[in-house]
Amino acid sequence: MICVLFMFYFANDILDRMMKGVIGFLIGLTIALVSCQPPGENQELLSQPLLLQIVKGKISLYVDSMHNDMDVSVRRISEHPLNYDLIRSELIRISKNHPYVEDFSFLDSKGVLRVVEPKAYSRYEGHSVVFQKHNKMIKTQPTPVFSDVFKSVEGFDAVDLQVPVNKGKEFYGSLNLLLRPDVFLDDIIRGTLNGLSFQIWIVQPNGKIIYDLDPSLIGRNILTDTLFQRSETIKKLMKQVVGKREGYRKAESDRNGKTYKWENFWTTIDLFNNQWRIVLSREASDLRKPKIQNGILSRDAINREIQFKKLARDEGFLKSIASRDTEAVTDILKSFHSSYPDLYCLEWVNEEYKVVAGFPKENSIIGYSFDPIKNQSDVVMQDKVNSMRESKFNMQLFEGHYGKFYVYPMFYNGKYFGLIYYIVTAQKSEGNYIL
Repeated sequence: MICVLFMFYFANDILDRMMKGVIGFLIGLTIALVSCQPPGENQELLSQPLLLQIVKGKISLYVDSMHNDMDVSVRRISEHPLNYDLIRSELIRISKNHPYVEDFSFLDSKGVLRVVEPKAYSRYEGHSVVFQKHNKMIKTQPTPVFSDVFKSVEGFDAVDLQVPVNKGKEFYGSLNLLLRPDVFLDDIIRGTLNGLSFQIWIVQPNGKIIYDLDPSLIGRNILTDTLFQRSETIKKLMKQVVGKREGYRKAESDRNGKTYKWENFWTTIDLFNNQWRIVLSREASDLRKPKIQNGILSRDAINREIQFKKLARDEGFLKSIASRDTEAVTDILKSFHSSYPDLYCLEWVNEEYKVVAGFPKENSIIGYSFDPIKNQSDVVMQDKVNSMRESKFNMQLFEGHYGKFYVYPMFYNGKYFGLIYYIVTAQKSEGNYIL
């Protein structure tokens, strides 16, 4: 339930450094997409929510970095494929770059673990794992293999990235990196959400959930588990998630006599021979539409803009702002919203770039801090705060909808206290969406 676009927060310094190269591209792409037409109910999005693309990008970049490191080691090892001391030194080298990986190993051509690092897992050297599906696959194809989730001999659920080791046409085995997806993905997804009110879960095309913010759901199958058969809309959603690479669909369920409605967006990340579906779910909000008459904003909409500008200069309101009375500020924003219910949300971001109040709560990002050190794209909103000026701009919202921001600075007794802004969502007019 998010009403600001550029809120990327990286799980760790490694991912932060890796993402810097693509931030500029994402910003340009997002601005270009503002004019795209949003979908109708249960239709595929022309543009997936940016939050999904960020998570997908982080996963993809990290998997690519592991593969690139493994490729370097494979080239060195292929000259001496039976030199286990060399193999061990390469595994140790790789391990220093990838803290998410649980263990590193070399599997020989017969499916036997010959070298395993770190030492805590060296007791599994000599174990045969030829029975595992992905270990059979790696012998028959010259390209990397990314496994489904399986129960490892080490005793935990894992995914395995394997790169074959060949000398000429002869297959000698494979380098293997064993990941615990619950740990790997939790760090990425929680770091990206940073406390925001979304649900992100990841599922294999066979329906098995490999990650959810609720650990009790991991391992369940969305196609067969009774939990996902509670309504026809949920069953249809789950079938579409596994059957289509990307899409958008609403679903609803009844709990304790109350009906809950959810919007669901999903996309696909390709991992060599495999795929994961990344799903973003949020409680469906009543998107308020601006009133348009013959392509022009109605008198009410114009008056709303005038009144909001007055609010930004109202002495009583500014006293509450200056005293940091967020409860009073929220009440005033709530009152304004009741007069103009077409607003998606109203928020106060202070001079330190933190959202400290907002209404309605379900569409706000209260507590979020825009920080370009953690996230270069937060510079966009910081620039608005630093400008200390009125502005209007169109952006795609995190949840995949489209909105226009109306931004006003606040000063009291010569001191600057940040911005207040409101957002309205897109309105269709003659085949186009007007913001």
